[in-house]
This record gives sequence, C-alpha cells and structure tokens, in this order.
Amino acid sequence: MLIQLLALGSARPRCLPGINFLHLLGEDEAASDVLFSIAFDMVDAQWLAMNASCMQFNELSR
Repeated sequence: MLIQLLALGSARPRCLPGINFLHLLGEDEAASDVLFSIAFDMVDAQWLAMNASCMQFNELSR
C-alpha cells in the first residue's frame, strides 16, 4: 500500500512524496522502517477509533 501511495512501482516515482522518500532513503537506510512504523501506528489508531474487531478487517481495509 505504501508503494502505491508513493508511486514507487515504476522506475521513477511520479509524485513529490515518492521523490522525497527516495531522496530521504538515500540519506538514511532506516527511512523505510520509520515510514512503516508511522503507517502502522496510524492504521492502529484508526482501527481503535473505529472500535473494530478482527472480523471486520476486510471491510475496513478497502
């Protein structure tokens, strides 16, 4: 999902966030780990705010 959001599926990213991420990744190898952690925390917060159960995963992940 992060690859799609940052348009990293092609040889060159087509959006500014993707370009900036690749630049940051060139400066710090851990940038992808940090991005994943932030994204996971955001999804977790959304999940908790919706009071969702594991049975609703498919509904909420669309």
